[in-house]
Amino acid sequence: MALVYQKQKGPRIREILSVIFSAGTVISMVSLAIIGRFGLREVHAAMVLFSGIVIGFLLSLKTSIDSNRGGRRRRGQESPSPP
Repeated sequence: MALVYQKQKGPRIREILSVIFSAGTVISMVSLAIIGRFGLREVHAAMVLFSGIVIGFLLSLKTSIDSNRGGRRRRGQESPSPP
């Protein structure tokens, strides 16, 4: 993966990896359910771990907002026109 996406920008790499990991998660859950290894114990563990995902996401939003205050522009924002 690193070789394929080595010239991509950070946000693009995160988007791609998010899709790949999400698909992998769904495939894993379906496979575990098919073989009878997905029950309440696994659901409980997932709920405990999910809180870390939410906290990480919220921290990433704060970091993104703080970095934009430093003069960086997000995709889609226009530059100020010269006087």
